[in-house]
Amino acid sequence: MTASFNHMTAAQIRSRLNEIASAEQAHAARDFDAELGEVMRKGGDLDAMEAKQLEVERGARRLRVERSALEADLPLVIKREAELSMSDMVKRHQSLGTDVARMVDDVHTAWGTFHRALKAWELAQEQAAELTESAYALSRQAGVKMADLGTFQSSKLCEVAREAQFVSNRFGSAEHQMQVGHSVQGRRLD
Repeated sequence: MTASFNHMTAAQIRSRLNEIASAEQAHAARDFDAELGEVMRKGGDLDAMEAKQLEVERGARRLRVERSALEADLPLVIKREAELSMSDMVKRHQSLGTDVARMVDDVHTAWGTFHRALKAWELAQEQAAELTESAYALSRQAGVKMADLGTFQSSKLCEVAREAQFVSNRFGSAEHQMQVGHSVQGRRLD
C-alpha cells in the first residue's frame, strides 16, 4: 500500500484492516514446510520454492507493519473526522441561530396581531353580553318576546385555546432544556 494514510477516511482504514486480516489469515493457514516437502518429493526446484516463500514472508511482514500503522492512525483519523463534523455542526448551528432570530421576530409580531384580535373578540363578547342583558331586561319590563341573543361561540377559538395550552407547554419545556458542552449557555436572541 503506497497511499498516504493522511488521505484515508476511517471507513477506508477499517476496510483496509479487514483486507489485511484476511490476507494474514490466508498466510497463517499455509504450511510452507509441507509445501517445501512436496516440492522435494517431486524433485522440484527448492531454490525457487524458498525464494517464493521468502517473497511471501516479506509481503506478510509488510502487511503486519501496515496493519500496525493503520491501527495507530485510526484513532487520529476518527478524531480528525469528528473535528470536521463538529465544525460543520457549529456552522449549521450558527446559521440556524440566524434563522431562529428571524422566527422569534415573526412570533413576536404574530403574537401582537393575535393579542389585538383576542382583545377585540373579548370586547365583542362583553358587548354581546351587555346587549343580551339589556334585551332580557327589556323583554321582562315590556313583555316582548326575548330576541335570540347571547355571547358568540366559536369552535375555531376553542381549538385555538387548546393549541395555546400546547404552545404554553412547549415554551415551558424550551426554557428548561439542558445545554451540553463546557460552559455552554443558551443563546439569547433578544
